[in-house]
Amino acid sequence: MALPKSFIKAFLIVLVVVCIGLVPGNSKLLFGYGDTAGQFHKFVCENSTPLKVVLYEPNHPSLPKTTVKGEVILNWLKLKENADKYTIAYGVQPGNYIYGLPDVGNINSFTVRYLNPATRYYFVVRAVNGCMPGPWSQEWSAVAPGGIGGGPVALTQTAPKTTVTPAPKTTVTPKTQVTPKTQVQPKGGTVPTSQPAPVETPKPLTFWQRIGQWFSGLFK
Repeated sequence: MALPKSFIKAFLIVLVVVCIGLVPGNSKLLFGYGDTAGQFHKFVCENSTPLKVVLYEPNHPSLPKTTVKGEVILNWLKLKENADKYTIAYGVQPGNYIYGLPDVGNINSFTVRYLNPATRYYFVVRAVNGCMPGPWSQEWSAVAPGGIGGGPVALTQTAPKTTVTPAPKTTVTPKTQVTPKTQVQPKGGTVPTSQPAPVETPKPLTFWQRIGQWFSGLFK
């Protein structure tokens, strides 16, 4: 005998209602993961929020500092309560902290190492109470030592400028120009030129001179 369709529909409706009521209360029916409501409750932190940490200016003259290449010492005021560890964050741009140390211990000073020399870093610190972190401290910056230009420089410090004294210019006295002597022109307007001495033309021999010359040639 076939059951009427109305009875089947009613049975399915009752079955769905029973499943909805039983699953949340029965941990064994939650896909083998146990009581998820209890697990979610464990991740809700009930610790008190720590106060804001006071971070001191790095490399301040009255605080410990280092000149070791690639290191910067951070100092802060340790909270008296609601803090059992501290977190440090830093980066190469203000407000952009891409590096961090989640737990440096319950201390008030820490040396950040392995920094790029001659690079300015921006640091913040916050306290953590169990699983509850506090707000970030005031941001300070410092240059990691070891690069060109010497030691670290804090955010409010300005590196002294090197004054270069120019070398005195040497004045070179020009040599005295020698004025050539002025040629003195002789009076008359023209300079006489050398001319060859005139050649005298011999006079013709007389008759008696020719005879005498002939007789002298006989006795030679």
